[in-house]
Amino acid sequence: MAVGCYMAQHGGTEEEAINEFQEQVKDAWEDINKECLYPTIVPAPILTRILNLAHVIDVVYKDKDGYTCNTPNIF
Repeated sequence: MAVGCYMAQHGGTEEEAINEFQEQVKDAWEDINKECLYPTIVPAPILTRILNLAHVIDVVYKDKDGYTCNTPNIF
């Protein structure tokens, strides 16, 4: 669905939309990893849970929509 919206808004191809989203995900992981290096007032156990949730979301949606189009084997 997001790919179709991107294609409609920007007039690009499906491949261009997928490449753009992959670049955005890569940039987001770089930001997350960089921010995890600095001290914060948020307790580490809370940050760990948030990071674990981000990992789960990345796995479920990495190559396809693993929630909407679920199959027995997502890996």
